[in-house]
Amino acid sequence: MDIEDLKWILGNATESVRNIDAKNSILTAIIAAVAAILFSGDTFLNAAADPACTGWVHCAKTMCLVLIALASIVSTVALIASLVPRSNCQKPSLVYSGSIGEFETAEKYASAVGDEKIDLRDDLICQIHITSTIYRKKTFWNKVATISVACLVAVLVTFACICVIGA
Repeated sequence: MDIEDLKWILGNATESVRNIDAKNSILTAIIAAVAAILFSGDTFLNAAADPACTGWVHCAKTMCLVLIALASIVSTVALIASLVPRSNCQKPSLVYSGSIGEFETAEKYASAVGDEKIDLRDDLICQIHITSTIYRKKTFWNKVATISVACLVAVLVTFACICVIGA
């Protein structure tokens, strides 16, 4: 593989990470919307604390509340875990902006780029591997967050139905 092929692969890997970050933004918006709907008024809190509920309605509502809490915690933790993954190559990189920014001046960076001992190919391969590792971690946690948000919404709908049936 030549340098152009490696740059293309790195570009695709970087774009994949951006796509996962966009999905995380959507999940964040959904969680914020659910929280705003639940806690903007007293309806949810009143339904959750309704002392008139007895029997199966009380048990079902309690189960739903436990599942809502669990799904909320899991989705929030998974979302945060999906936002966090970062890694570095074992040596300073000449193509990663974080490493480039560590050079004190542009001249020092230009000098490092011109160094015959530094192999751009090895640097690109390292960046491809690191970016792909970040993508894999973000994707795993994004899937966990997506599933838990879907469960959260499903349990909220179930809770609403139980409240209507039990009223």
